[in-house]
Amino acid sequence: AQELRIRIEDLPGVKVMYPTDSNAVFSKFPQAWIKTLREQSFFYVWDELTFECRLMTSWDTKLDDIIQFSEAVKALSQQNPHQEIRP
Repeated sequence: AQELRIRIEDLPGVKVMYPTDSNAVFSKFPQAWIKTLREQSFFYVWDELTFECRLMTSWDTKLDDIIQFSEAVKALSQQNPHQEIRP
């Protein structure tokens, strides 16, 4: 989870919400990104009003999985660098 956090936390359009102390990363993404990212990997939209998402890792999460997802987030952030996140 720390690796995932490190790869996405400074990208435009991403806001990591809390410290990452376990296997979860809670982050907000612009609403327009959710469908594309969920086609890449399953995750929960934790709060439908703010689009805070719960990204989970587990004992069998591979570094390649983290890289693939974070690259998809990076691509969206580069395409839409000024996309707003809901408060």
